[in-house]
Amino acid sequence: MKIGIISPSAPFTHTKEREEQFKQGLKTIESLGFSYTLSPHAKNFLNYASDTTKNRLEDIHRMYEDSSVDVIMASNGGRCAGNLLSGLDFDLIKKSNKVLVGFSDITVLLNAVYKKTKITQIHGPMIAWGFHKNDKLTNESFKKAINKKEQVFLQSEFGSFLKGSSMEGVLVGGSLASSQVLLGTSYEPDWEGKIFFWEDTEEMINNLDRMLTHFKNAEVWSKINGMMIGNLYNIKNDYYGKKVDVLEMIKEHFSEYDFPIVKTELFGHGCSSNISIPVGGSIKASEEKVIISV
Repeated sequence: MKIGIISPSAPFTHTKEREEQFKQGLKTIESLGFSYTLSPHAKNFLNYASDTTKNRLEDIHRMYEDSSVDVIMASNGGRCAGNLLSGLDFDLIKKSNKVLVGFSDITVLLNAVYKKTKITQIHGPMIAWGFHKNDKLTNESFKKAINKKEQVFLQSEFGSFLKGSSMEGVLVGGSLASSQVLLGTSYEPDWEGKIFFWEDTEEMINNLDRMLTHFKNAEVWSKINGMMIGNLYNIKNDYYGKKVDVLEMIKEHFSEYDFPIVKTELFGHGCSSNISIPVGGSIKASEEKVIISV
């Protein structure tokens, strides 16, 4: 199986550390039996974007057109994947029937592609952020997801319920900040009856509160049937000497809603393992086990 590597958002060549992580990530996917090819502009470093919107679109379309490529994977995250949405050829993407893999800012693309094509995408490790750790659970989870095999976890290993005791439904989401970008656009997920999974990184506590409130005011919380919260990495919860408990703030925010909430440390920016979660796939969780299916 061949992986086509693109850099649809930020570069990975902006620091020596991230370049080294990229090299380690390549070694990991090779050790798992995958071959790979890099898009022409994948290694570029323009500014906060790897390259121009035109060139990044050219790269992603090239991978969908290349019949030798089986899976498309982002090298890195960033903050500008949204630039690509209005230029994406969704007819080409649907015809190719290929899966895109990534997380963080790639959330924008995963949910937009699923919304427009109904093809399940994979919120999972990237070359320079995820695969660089060569983590056993990360690798095993990816192989199962890409081969459409069921993932089964004991709830005691997966996490715990903050509210409720069971949950079942179709998964959408990823990075909270990147999911917020889709609100009010034609790429916004169909939230009705869905399980919203999210994580975030490097946010001020008041900004996290503001984002959650935006989703509330956009009536997302009144539509979903459940929630899975991942790793909340380096949330700055000291506001001028007043420390805020992040989970308590989240519990208070959702106190008026009846849907179940699961908390896990198995996906996000600051966890040791980063499991692959299918956007458009399903989850069935109880107090005993969690089953994730593509």
